[in-house]
Amino acid sequence: MTTSSSSLPKVALIGTGGTIAGVAPTPLEQISYQAGVLTVDRMLETLPGIEGVARITSVQCGNLPSENITPQHWAMLGEQCAKTLQDPEICGAVLTHGTDTLEESAFYLYLTLASPKPVVLTGSMRPATSLSADGPINIRDSVAVAACPQAQARGALLVMNSRVLSARTAVKVATLDVEAFRALESGCLGRVINGEPQFYYGGEANPVLAGTFAQQAGRSNLPRVDVIYGCAGMPVDLVRYSIERSAGIVLAGMGNGSMPDAVRHELRQAGVHLWSEVQYLAIDDDGLHLLHGGTQKIVPADQIILCAGQAANDELASLLSLSGRPVHCIGGACSARHMDARLAILQGTELALRI
Repeated sequence: MTTSSSSLPKVALIGTGGTIAGVAPTPLEQISYQAGVLTVDRMLETLPGIEGVARITSVQCGNLPSENITPQHWAMLGEQCAKTLQDPEICGAVLTHGTDTLEESAFYLYLTLASPKPVVLTGSMRPATSLSADGPINIRDSVAVAACPQAQARGALLVMNSRVLSARTAVKVATLDVEAFRALESGCLGRVINGEPQFYYGGEANPVLAGTFAQQAGRSNLPRVDVIYGCAGMPVDLVRYSIERSAGIVLAGMGNGSMPDAVRHELRQAGVHLWSEVQYLAIDDDGLHLLHGGTQKIVPADQIILCAGQAANDELASLLSLSGRPVHCIGGACSARHMDARLAILQGTELALRI
């Protein structure tokens, strides 16, 4: 289906299913419903006035609940988006998707799409038949963002409940509320107000990680990487199972990265090197140059992930104290552990109330 008005930007609407295409037995039912029923063309019929926002061309790319999305579907979506964006008339694409795995599909597209044209993912928390369905306004807002020149070169985006989020930082934080997605640390990029996208600041020249894995786009046999979360009584056999079957493991440790000794032992038995007190010297084509135990080593690597910490810096406080003035250290000048801007502002406010 294609809507027409030659003076308007052209946006592709790609449907994949999910709650936004779901049907419930009654208008009040918001939990027991069948996801992935309506086609993207059927959803367009519930959007009066959309023809005044952009020229829409629709593509149906599957119709299923997003809990059934797999990396093979990611590859298919990536190919479809890349093919769609090659059309010189198309200024951006909107992809409707179930919310259960929306952030994962969005991050995949953020990593693998190299086009500066925006790909905007959206969904809904209520089925299309709901008395207060949020799908239609989410689609309308997403089309407006995809057609907006300020959305260019920001990587894949997520638009729901009038908020514009980067696919790199968006996470689902609610299972029933319409405000289901947030970017907890960085905040949202902007909002859609009365149908008009408003970005809070200009885009980056090269958004972090965007398109980094463009060479993997369309690849369905991605290497398996397991994510294991640390917990009290963490089962060692789960770690052993992943070691035997996966290409790599992300171990989300407890606290500042702690893990049980039994897990450390299992990793060492599998040939995983756990080094502490390492000094990093350089990164070049040969890999990572480091100093460990007084010996300089090179670790060959195609990809290097920096998990850098931070250290407190009270140099200014030391200089000011020489003048005889009272000095109070807060925030990162006092302790860098678990520090962020909000905590530093809180400490500053509390100090101001005390002195």
